[in-house]
Amino acid sequence: PEPCACLDTWSNADCTTIQEGCPTDACDGSPYRWCEVDPSECSSAKEHGDYHYIECDDTNVATRPEPCACLDTWSNADCTTIQEGCPTDACDGSPYRWCEVDPSECSSAKEHGDYHYIECDDTNVATRPEPCACL
Repeated sequence: PEPCACLDTWSNADCTTIQEGCPTDACDGSPYRWCEVDPSECSSAKEHGDYHYIECDDTNVATRPEPCACLDTWSNADCTTIQEGCPTDACDGSPYRWCEVDPSECSSAKEHGDYHYIECDDTNVATRPEPCACL
């Protein structure tokens, strides 16, 4: 069976500060690493008070995919003026921010006509290096 996955972030009566995945040191002083899990996804979880846990190691931590990156500049039939990254205001009047992406680099992209897009925020924008100074 697949190993149970620790919750990405969690806290409870025994560990009141936010924990991430499988902490290296047990937040309650236990001599073993442990994390909180969703009991509906982990039949081997042990119940303790108001939460369920497992003893864990790095195999119980879900790897998060990198967020999809918006194209640096883009335009399409719905947004005919050049857009940059993830515009603060949707160019087509949508109530959410969105941008065009390269579908070969973003498995969660939605197809719309002749382009692919994602709902986005500032985490989907590639960081640009500082421009070079001219000599």
